[in-house]
Amino acid sequence: MRVFVHVPLALPHALPGVRGPWYCAPAGQHIDTPIPASLLASYERTLHAQGRVVDRFGFGTWTVGTSPTADVAFEDDDHIEIDTRASVARHFLPAFLRRMRADLAQREALGEIMGIGDPALGEVRTRVTVTLAPARADYATLRAVHVIFGDHGNGGASQFADEHGVRVYSGVTRAAAVRIEAALHRAGFAFSTEPETFVTDDAPPC
Repeated sequence: MRVFVHVPLALPHALPGVRGPWYCAPAGQHIDTPIPASLLASYERTLHAQGRVVDRFGFGTWTVGTSPTADVAFEDDDHIEIDTRASVARHFLPAFLRRMRADLAQREALGEIMGIGDPALGEVRTRVTVTLAPARADYATLRAVHVIFGDHGNGGASQFADEHGVRVYSGVTRAAAVRIEAALHRAGFAFSTEPETFVTDDAPPC
């Protein structure tokens, strides 16, 4: 069983004088700061206790706005992959995400359990993955893939490189999967799909 935990490597924080968590602040009233190395190391220790761990350093993206020409924003992420048993994943992931969201003062913390759809644990989604050969993975091509996953401001994607090439993937709702898969077909991108459980820990409303 594969589990992915998404750890942002730079965190937005409210500017001095702005009240409340950064995600409640007016747009633009925050600064980005690197995640403390000691905190990332503590997460690694916790996750190593659950199974074999591989770090997939890369990017998380989203589209800025809803127009077809909207730009793509990139942030540095560590996509930590844990090879473990389904029973272990179900037990540790919700508590870990709750801890991480609180530690980082984030609006949301995200993990994905691959290969199963468990509505008792999270939202059943489809993981759609595009794998590009390194020679094809120039900025224009990668941006085109991310725009499709961005779905006019309604979603985003993750990107990292491994021995198979550059992977761009997202866990998408079943309704979004129909649109995204059709758009990938039209643009000539091959892709694979598998079921997943999309697990989040969300902050209370502001």
